[in-house]
Amino acid sequence: MKEKIITIFFMMLLIMTVFATATNSEKSNNIKTEEVSRMDWYLQTSWDTSGLFSVFFSSNTVGWTGGIGTILHTSDGGNIWYEQDYPAASNIYNIFFVDNYIGWASGSFGVILHTTDGGNTWTEQDHDYNYGSYSFSGLYFFDANNGWAVGGKPNTYSSGAKRVILHTTDGGDTWITNLYVSDYVEPLSAVYFTDANNGWAVGGYDFNDGNILHTTDGGNSWVVQDYGSTNDLNDVFFTDSNNGWIVGDFGTLLHTINGGDTWLTENPGTSNSLTGMHFIDSQNGWLVGGNNDEATIIHTIDGGNTWNADNPGTTNFLVDIFLTDSTHGWAVGANGDIVSTILTSNIPPDQPFDPIPSDGETNVNPDPTLSVKVTDPNSDTMDVSFYDAANDSLIGTDTNVASGNRAYIIWNHLDYSTTYNWYAVADDGEDSTQSSTWSFTTTGVNQPPNQPTTPTGPTSLNVSQSGSYSTDANDPDGDQIQYRFDWDANGVHDYSNWSTLVPSGSTVNMSHAWKAPGTYVIKAQARDSNLLMSSFSSGLTIFVFSGGNQPPNTPNVSGPAQGKINVATKYNFTTTDPENNEVFYFIDWGDQTNSSWIGPYLSGDIIQQPHTWTKKGNYIIKGKAKDIFGNESDWGQLSVTMPYSINQPFMQFWEGLFERFPNAFPILRLLMRY
Repeated sequence: MKEKIITIFFMMLLIMTVFATATNSEKSNNIKTEEVSRMDWYLQTSWDTSGLFSVFFSSNTVGWTGGIGTILHTSDGGNIWYEQDYPAASNIYNIFFVDNYIGWASGSFGVILHTTDGGNTWTEQDHDYNYGSYSFSGLYFFDANNGWAVGGKPNTYSSGAKRVILHTTDGGDTWITNLYVSDYVEPLSAVYFTDANNGWAVGGYDFNDGNILHTTDGGNSWVVQDYGSTNDLNDVFFTDSNNGWIVGDFGTLLHTINGGDTWLTENPGTSNSLTGMHFIDSQNGWLVGGNNDEATIIHTIDGGNTWNADNPGTTNFLVDIFLTDSTHGWAVGANGDIVSTILTSNIPPDQPFDPIPSDGETNVNPDPTLSVKVTDPNSDTMDVSFYDAANDSLIGTDTNVASGNRAYIIWNHLDYSTTYNWYAVADDGEDSTQSSTWSFTTTGVNQPPNQPTTPTGPTSLNVSQSGSYSTDANDPDGDQIQYRFDWDANGVHDYSNWSTLVPSGSTVNMSHAWKAPGTYVIKAQARDSNLLMSSFSSGLTIFVFSGGNQPPNTPNVSGPAQGKINVATKYNFTTTDPENNEVFYFIDWGDQTNSSWIGPYLSGDIIQQPHTWTKKGNYIIKGKAKDIFGNESDWGQLSVTMPYSINQPFMQFWEGLFERFPNAFPILRLLMRY
């Protein structure tokens, strides 16, 4: 069904593109035929599968971008991007900095964040709309103190649309409301000021109309400027107090030369939606946007008299663009794509580190697993080769290791009581980096396993009731181990069969049922692959009764009957046990996932467990309990409904884009409801 919806979505978008192209051709009077030089943009990275909505650079090297649940930072022009933590579970729709250190970010759930150290730490700023469905898609700061944030709340089934403009004169320590409109006026998308008094804000008006607001008194009052179109507006930029540009849906491009007293409709040469723009001076500007599987970057070098399409470096929709000069630019959009005018150079992998065995380690298994951690500044995957430093011979190679992961290889059949030297080389396909040289010493003559741990498991059972018991042990030589239990038949040895061989340190589980009531002491023993046996473990005392133990009562399951997918919802589970035994719970969430057995908990205690469903639908939560002797209750259950929500990565990007531009793409939004 979803594939069908997406197919219809693409077809309708193509039809609208053709229609909008014809419409723009009819209404524009200044189509130019001169060719402007074509620029090439290069893909720097695809950060994730969701999307990025805003990009800002304070210099040719220092920049930030934000999007679906993320803020990224670079200090080298985008060769390397790092994720920054921030104290809100919000999508980021706009980022604005006044220098390399002081900046703000805004987004969903009314969040406005502030940093004074380049984003190493972000703090959330308070205002009257830090809640609910409010979002702030536009930011502009005239200096470190004076700024504006615009946004609002889209129309919902329970409340009308709302429009908000906030203003601060102290860097966001306090925000005052410049404008609040709640009579079905759609949120604003962007804001721009040419000085402390003169500013413009743009966005939607109703289902298919945009709106331009203008202030001449720093936002204390706003008036509507006419522009003669019905398309929604997504971004605004002024090169001086008179000359400004606005972009919107279906290739909408507006231009003013008198501060917005009149707006002229220009032809940018595309019918794709335009969502962002940036000018570096009155002559040189870039527009960005796209279609469902098409990126658009167009630019002018003559103040908009002529426009030409650039090679965008990606096919994914682009949302925002920023240039520091004519040769340093970045654009961001769907799939977490970051494209730039700068061709990213390769940086060699970092030196492999954190060796296993550790440098100088002794008593190492003669068949050791060698391991190192590897990272790459460009996040490239690497082939990691391990070498014997005595003669530089290759031990083995672990291929396609992701940056930040560990590489492994086994070095077989080494001699006992011998010191070995080794190193690793990480290769990203273009460059390689060698580690330091490390050493280890193998163990002496083979030793038996250490004494196993005291078995753990239920200590009270009924006759013929099975109990599961576990133990583990380490082998000094790192050999694989087998285990057996002595179940103690009233003082007579009752050995289990040996388990299969498992790695040293692994836990094994075995079950047993006693046929007669009494007190038993069970112990565990281990042996290595050379059949050298350990001593027996300490004993665990077991009490076996003649019968009468009852299972716990059917659990009560309670909590919200309705929730949202991709949002954790908490549910309560409780039961009592007739003998007041401690109990375990098993929870089946109805979506082919479960909690496995958790506990033990006291009889009668209420436990609370969260769960997140990823698909819409009706689900039955089931819970059952068992006491410490393994007696299980019947299932308790609760029916819940998870309403519809877009959770595919591609659809999540469009959902975020609709929230970023609340009244944009009206027909697409209508289609995606079905």
